[in-house]
Amino acid sequence: MWENGKDVSKPEVLVEVLKQRLKEDEAREVMAKANSPPYKQQLNDNTKEALDRGAFGCPWFLVRNSKGEEEPFFGSDRFHYMWEYLGLPWKDVQLLPPADAKAKI
Repeated sequence: MWENGKDVSKPEVLVEVLKQRLKEDEAREVMAKANSPPYKQQLNDNTKEALDRGAFGCPWFLVRNSKGEEEPFFGSDRFHYMWEYLGLPWKDVQLLPPADAKAKI
């Protein structure tokens, strides 16, 4: 959706995207199941639960730490906060000088 500007809300486009990672029959199976009543109901139930827990956009994560405490995180720029909350070691992104700047140093 964001990388190539494809409208994945259109079934034929979503099938093409799925086929980049799945075999054609697997992609078609995913689409068939996505349109079946049990899966539609599960999507509705999951969406309602997320909204009831405070979700207001996507991506939205509800993270549970080792103490059993839960904390919501919104946005794809919040992973480092999630890692800290979980007590995981992580290293931030580093900007490096341009290659030609090294030659001048």
